[in-house]
Amino acid sequence: MRFAKGDFSRKVKIATKDEIGQLGHSVNYMAKELESIEQMRRDFVANVSHDLRSPLTSIKGFLVAFIDGTIPEQKKSRYLSIMKSETERLIKLVNDLLDITKLESAELTINPTSYNISEQLRLVIAKMEPELSKFEIEVELDEEEDYFVFADSDRIEQVFINLLQNAIHFSTRQQVIYIKMKKVENMLSVSIKDEGKGINEENLKKIWDRFYKVDQSRTNNLGTGIGLSIVKQIIDLHQTEIEVTSELGKGTTFTFKLQLSGE
Repeated sequence: MRFAKGDFSRKVKIATKDEIGQLGHSVNYMAKELESIEQMRRDFVANVSHDLRSPLTSIKGFLVAFIDGTIPEQKKSRYLSIMKSETERLIKLVNDLLDITKLESAELTINPTSYNISEQLRLVIAKMEPELSKFEIEVELDEEEDYFVFADSDRIEQVFINLLQNAIHFSTRQQVIYIKMKKVENMLSVSIKDEGKGINEENLKKIWDRFYKVDQSRTNNLGTGIGLSIVKQIIDLHQTEIEVTSELGKGTTFTFKLQLSGE
């Protein structure tokens, strides 16, 4: 009855080592896993609520000020820009929630084509220039030539944006993000490395969980903790893998491979 009501704290007392005892161990393990999932669900709801409330409160405040006529004419453009930025933040959050739902229900498919991934990456970096400039972070792109891959261009752009945003959020001002591409047989290896605080081994195992956030104290920066989960599932759809290595105080590196095309 306690399990049915969502209380997974009660454990089964195990007195034997036979099949009944093994069943008890299995029930306790299940309770522990369900308790962990329930806690992540609570954290997720709290984070989403916060991330929705903050920009909506900001937008409402500015709208009220515009209606009341309390904003000076010379400041209207600045506040409209802030409202635009907050609206874009809301759109990204909603899109992420929709994407993770589609990915987990297998509704989202990929449409691979041959395209210039080097040019794509240069454009993504250009798009993110305002955010990079805001935190005084530079991106060093190390590429020997233009590479063509066989992949879903739109989804890989999502991967780049989420990984770069993750790198920005874990970096401090005036640090550098390094991006390297190189051929490995018939595959292209892409790595994105930051110089941030790094992730310890315990957290490293959980970063792909859709509700998980490495640093709970940085809610404003890290959003709902679903960006990396989206990355992982997009890479899985391309039937390849993404790896992560990290060292505390020295940064984190994400590396994934894509099929090179014949061009």
